[in-house]
Amino acid sequence: MSRIESPVLRRRTSVRGPLLVGAAFVLLFVVWSSLQDSPTKTSTARQDKFQQGDSYTPPLQKSFTSMIESFIPSYNSADTEVRKTNVRFERRGAIVRYFSGLGNLRFQGWLGEVHDLSTERDGKASLTIKLKGSETVIGTWNNSLSDSFSDTMISRTDSLYPSLMEIRNGDEVTVSGTFVVGGSGQDYVSEMSLTEAGSMTSPEFVVRFSQIGKGSVHTSVAVPRRTDDTPPQVPEMSRPATAADDRAVGARDDWKRPYFDLEANLTHSLADAPLTSGERAQIYKVIDDASFADSHQREKPETVMSARVGSVGLAKDGSQQILVELCEGASNCSMWIFIRRNGNLRRALETEGIAFIVRDTSSHGFHDVATGHHMSFNEEIFSVYRWNGTQYAQVDCYDAAELDSTPPLITDCKK
Repeated sequence: MSRIESPVLRRRTSVRGPLLVGAAFVLLFVVWSSLQDSPTKTSTARQDKFQQGDSYTPPLQKSFTSMIESFIPSYNSADTEVRKTNVRFERRGAIVRYFSGLGNLRFQGWLGEVHDLSTERDGKASLTIKLKGSETVIGTWNNSLSDSFSDTMISRTDSLYPSLMEIRNGDEVTVSGTFVVGGSGQDYVSEMSLTEAGSMTSPEFVVRFSQIGKGSVHTSVAVPRRTDDTPPQVPEMSRPATAADDRAVGARDDWKRPYFDLEANLTHSLADAPLTSGERAQIYKVIDDASFADSHQREKPETVMSARVGSVGLAKDGSQQILVELCEGASNCSMWIFIRRNGNLRRALETEGIAFIVRDTSSHGFHDVATGHHMSFNEEIFSVYRWNGTQYAQVDCYDAAELDSTPPLITDCKK
């Protein structure tokens, strides 16, 4: 028996089919449109947010890196070694003025990426950070020998060490810490480059980190304001004093004070001094590095080992410090003071002269010292150094001329 379809049913079916297909098409179109729009909007929002964050650099950081890199064109265009070196000392003056404006050597919340993170065999870590938007690098020394007098590397017992477990090379980080005053004085703060060109075009400044955080954290740091009645002050640890500071640094009368008897007290050579092998190696490296920086050639080993070594009592607690002198020819001699602290030997002063004076005045438990630099038979320059809690820093410099008269002619050192 054949089935007879209702004309009405057949007509409803033919109408409902196109309607369902049309509705499905509209629904798919709506879903497709939403999928296309949503990621675009989200991506754009993320990109905008990233660009906003990426454009931010702490004002003091930007001021520092801009100042440092402003000297690169002048250095590159200088056509003689003398002119290039002069640009470096011009940059040193700018660095002093920068920190003078801050009144300290600290930096806070600076942004950059991990340039290098490595360890020594004992686990002690070195870290360098390439500052955001520049070629300038800040960081610790990368070996314990170079770090002997700075203590910038991060040991496994340091509270910062766990922070290093969270980062790797290339990571964006936020760091705080303190710059380290340099021993050579060429850059005011310590710089790690082996060559002058490296120091000027891709500088790596030595710092002690106090905070290390993964990622970019914007920290609001007020830019110090200055008015005409508040002139810039060089940080105390480096500010040469003038006659107006006599109360602070003592009278300018070192020319009549008793000199420390170098002949009687420096009775050993570096070769036979009662030092540990590690201490001897540290002192050797300091002397050798100093001679290389001055003359661009290393001293002969026998010359370095002939340096005279003895002890001098500078600490108020009665402990003895190490005084080292290296003389070549009839000129003024190079001098270094080393102190033992927490089982380590640290360089406390590098200077030169023919006379060494221990003053009665003191600071932070150590006597002030002065050196006399021979200029002529009737003239000497005296440099006065004061312990700032970390090292001896120059606080005064004056010229004593016409020593055969009473009193001699005292003037500020020429800048």
